[in-house]
Amino acid sequence: MADRPSERPLKVVRSAARGRRRDIAVGSVFVMLHQASEALVPIVIGLAIDRAVATGDGAALVRWIAVFAAVFGFLTTAGLVGYYTLERAQLWIAHDVRQLVVARVLDPRGGIHDRPGDVVSLASDDAETVGAVSWSLGLGLGAIPALIGGTAFLLVTSVPLGLVVVVGVPVVVAAVGVLSRPLVGRSEQEQAAAAAAAGTATDLLGGLRVVKGLGAEAAAAARCRTASRRSLAARLRAARFFAGYEGATIGVSGLLLVLVAWIGGRLAVDGDITIGELVAAVGLAQFLIGPLSLLVEAGGLAASVRAAGRRVRTLVERPVDVDDTSDHRPTDRAGAPALRLAGVASGPLRSIDLDVATGSVIGIVAEPAEATEILRMLGRRRDPTDGAVEVFGTHAADWPIDELRDRVMVCSHDSTLFDGSVREQVSVRAIDQDRVDAAITASTVTEVAEKLRDGLDSSVGERGRRLSGGQRQRVVLARALAADTDVLVLHDPTTAVDATTEHVIAERFARLRRNRSTTVVVTTSPALLAVCDEVVVIADGSVSQRGTHADLLDDAGYRERVLR
Repeated sequence: MADRPSERPLKVVRSAARGRRRDIAVGSVFVMLHQASEALVPIVIGLAIDRAVATGDGAALVRWIAVFAAVFGFLTTAGLVGYYTLERAQLWIAHDVRQLVVARVLDPRGGIHDRPGDVVSLASDDAETVGAVSWSLGLGLGAIPALIGGTAFLLVTSVPLGLVVVVGVPVVVAAVGVLSRPLVGRSEQEQAAAAAAAGTATDLLGGLRVVKGLGAEAAAAARCRTASRRSLAARLRAARFFAGYEGATIGVSGLLLVLVAWIGGRLAVDGDITIGELVAAVGLAQFLIGPLSLLVEAGGLAASVRAAGRRVRTLVERPVDVDDTSDHRPTDRAGAPALRLAGVASGPLRSIDLDVATGSVIGIVAEPAEATEILRMLGRRRDPTDGAVEVFGTHAADWPIDELRDRVMVCSHDSTLFDGSVREQVSVRAIDQDRVDAAITASTVTEVAEKLRDGLDSSVGERGRRLSGGQRQRVVLARALAADTDVLVLHDPTTAVDATTEHVIAERFARLRRNRSTTVVVTTSPALLAVCDEVVVIADGSVSQRGTHADLLDDAGYRERVLR
């Protein structure tokens, strides 16, 4: 039977809490002991008054002071252990949820297309909130023994006092539950608005160079300001509602405590209870606001945890783009081409038939939408709706995704660089230094290094921001060449490079890859197409022309596409 919507976020929370159930259990037990010891304080004081102060027995007073000190020592120790353990559980649960989010985002099967800011919000704010389940459970459970112990003492002292608590506490707890329900929606709205603001800020920072180039700083700042204000408004609405919730529940609890204190006072005046019992009853009445407040806090935390759990679950259960059901290791079929597209249809592609021989350098000329779809097919970011993609004679879907992408690398022209040195960027997937050196030379990264203060050891900055567009492209190309995969698919690797450097790169990279590995270049660059063994032209979703670049230049349509 399908899960009800209200149960879905709880599964994420339960799964995260289950991994730290020992810490939560230990922390809850010590919080219980702490609260129970707190409840003993007014009782010990009342007994000391009746048995030592009222009787004038000095020795008894010393003994009761010692008991009082022991109770305080125990409750302090229990509180330290309990609250520390719950805090540790929260941190570990938050860590586990972050790992869950990161694992889903990095899942090779894909399916996550959210803005980076939304994912960052889930991995930070929502993960921390889900971690608070330890406090929600610990505080809620910790309040129970104090309430039970206080009620039992009041029943022994006076049945009316005990009955007021027995009847009143369930009413307060029920009221807390009713009042906490709307907090889930409020918390979700607050977290969604915060994620949107973070996403807008991330987009702005990521495109800062473009924004400045267009002179659109004012518009970008206004957009960021609007998103921030929306987030602030959502947070203020949630804060007002939460404040009202806390005020209402504490008010209900306070009415119960006032009633207990009033009845206890009347009983003392009538002589039905002793002065010590009155002090203990009043002290318990004042103390009980603590456990009741813990229940209030636990209810609020549970609402926030539920909302965060729903957001995390929504991401984690996002459908994948491709399945990875293969459990065997296919071997290369003798004589089979490195790549074969047999009747492939997907998106703008109607029917593509193409064989790419091992060791060849093939150019593909296609419209942007067609090029993007081809890259997705070859990198198995998406499976074709019809036809098949084969890699070394085996259907792509029969390869484990990780192994397939180890052998077939798809490198887009806008691939990201990470913070670190130029050398570190190039060698991230390289097997040996010789390949790194060859890749650096072929992509003319040596010229890039000459213009940097520390050469190849210069930092590229976050996302390569310390490099120009052309320099970034050359480093990205060098990284792809250094990996030396069996099949390398390049998409417009030199769009930001000057014409002279582009010709040098074309000759060098073709020489490096030819007769050794298979290379597919999706581009309209004449310099790159000129060094390809064969050029395949795609028009209207199917292969329309094939031949060398020199031969195809006789066609007016081809010339218009690659020389414009």
